[in-house]
Amino acid sequence: MILTKKFPQLTLAMALAASFGYYQEAWAAQVLATARTTGQTVAPSVAPADHLWVALNIVLPPAGAPGRRQGAAGRNFCPQLPDRNKPLTALVPDPDQHLAQTISEHPTFWFYIPYRSEQVYIGKFMLKDQNDEIIYEGEVALPEEPGIIGLELPETIALSESQEYYWHFRIQCSEEKSSAFDYVEGPIKRVKLEIPGETAPLRERLNFYAANGLWYELITELAKNPGAEWVKVLDFVGLGAIAREPIHFRRTLEP
Repeated sequence: MILTKKFPQLTLAMALAASFGYYQEAWAAQVLATARTTGQTVAPSVAPADHLWVALNIVLPPAGAPGRRQGAAGRNFCPQLPDRNKPLTALVPDPDQHLAQTISEHPTFWFYIPYRSEQVYIGKFMLKDQNDEIIYEGEVALPEEPGIIGLELPETIALSESQEYYWHFRIQCSEEKSSAFDYVEGPIKRVKLEIPGETAPLRERLNFYAANGLWYELITELAKNPGAEWVKVLDFVGLGAIAREPIHFRRTLEP
């Protein structure tokens, strides 16, 4: 059974940059290319003058099922972390206060991995439906260095509209010890909405995602150009400590 807690909606007026036209798209591509080349997240404090700054109002719906946004930071036989303020983290609002929503059949889940790949064994992702039935389970190759990864559901797994699901992401720290693991988990709900098309201006799409509580669309769009806007949004939901960590990859999970 999906439990619902009553929390007031949370809104925030934020100044975020939106890109328009050839010049802005070229600038965004340059920032992303730099991030990929250097392995560092580029977070410019000021956008080019031609950028149009808009008020982005983020509305987060009340909580659904309880969750766990951050891992145990070195417990359960997993490696000790150099910075305990940066444990294994799901890039979502606090699931005990707000429900992260999507309109996509195949959303992308974002995680901060605090371990080097040589320190742990493997990652595992699992998704359950409202009946607590496992509808997806698969292994995830981890990045060599700590950083952020995106995992998109495969085409073989489609979320149904108006349904709530429960995801679980685990780092198995030892091949021999099944009890040696770190994990995060939480709910996700797919909602039914008429959305702006892909040809709509970025400003319009971002405003729509934010105003309708479409967290997964908002964060995935911003991850394409992880600059000042990306940092502000993560800081808004209490994840400022990892907002400037490098994004290693976004890939589709194996069917």
